[in-house]
Amino acid sequence: MELQDFEEIKTVLLDNKDTITAISRLAVQKELREKKLFEIKLKNLEFKREFHLVYHKNKSKSLLFQTFVDFLKSKF
Repeated sequence: MELQDFEEIKTVLLDNKDTITAISRLAVQKELREKKLFEIKLKNLEFKREFHLVYHKNKSKSLLFQTFVDFLKSKF
């Protein structure tokens, strides 16, 4: 099953006890804290994803903006 919305994914997880998914820990931090969901730690498994930086091409780019872009490029 492929779902796009975090809330929809959480609803499926909470309503179906035999369901697992790969989802951002931040998206389910409340449910983890309340012990409604639990985390399964996996060894030797790495997930990769692409990130896209989107900004208005005609806007001026401040030093803060450029510093942030440089930081992102160094991390990803």
